[in-house]
Amino acid sequence: MAKKTSKRERQKKFDEVYEKTLKWIGIVLAAALAVWLIFIAGRAVYYGLRLDGALKYSDGVVEAAENDLYDNVGSASSPRFYKYGEVGELEGWTRTAAGWRGVTNGVPEGSDFLYTPSDDPDSRTKIYICVANGTYLELAENIANGGSMVADDPSELVTGEIDGHKTASVTYTYENTLYDDDGNALEETETIYDALTYIEAGDKSIMVNVYSTDEDAVNAVKDEAPKLVTVTR
Repeated sequence: MAKKTSKRERQKKFDEVYEKTLKWIGIVLAAALAVWLIFIAGRAVYYGLRLDGALKYSDGVVEAAENDLYDNVGSASSPRFYKYGEVGELEGWTRTAAGWRGVTNGVPEGSDFLYTPSDDPDSRTKIYICVANGTYLELAENIANGGSMVADDPSELVTGEIDGHKTASVTYTYENTLYDDDGNALEETETIYDALTYIEAGDKSIMVNVYSTDEDAVNAVKDEAPKLVTVTR
């Protein structure tokens, strides 16, 4: 006949199992907390020391070379700038910082550059370069497929490659409204010829935009302009 255990013995055994279970739960929670703290500390060190390649930023100033193409992937309240490429020099053209990208609460969105013929600073022929949000192909396809409200008669998409980075190019025209000296819109418009090339650059792309009122001027430089860019990301 099996020996019966008393209520006190059963309670004692239950208490032992319960205490052992609590002990293991405590060990697991402590280990999880340690892992979480290590992760948080590692993340702080990783981003604090900019081991991810982020550029140093302070009080509205990004520490970068004068020809660096960079972009804010964070926000105005928590900016994080990364370099995507560099721009070079083009003989016969003058490069300046365009400053056309937005600034929010003193925080710039990124860098951009404008090239103008050196012998004619007032020329309507320009080259504009900046980092663009979106992949090279989707941005070019949007224009080629008629997704832009301003682009008239877009050409077929042309793909290529520059230094191992894929490119997508499209040309189009649009009508630009003219204004008088007082800022009043005139009925007269002018046709702008535009050649866009998007270059693969990580999760974003670099846009090279050649535009002019002179179609021949655009055609003369549209193939050389993308070569100004060296992608670094």
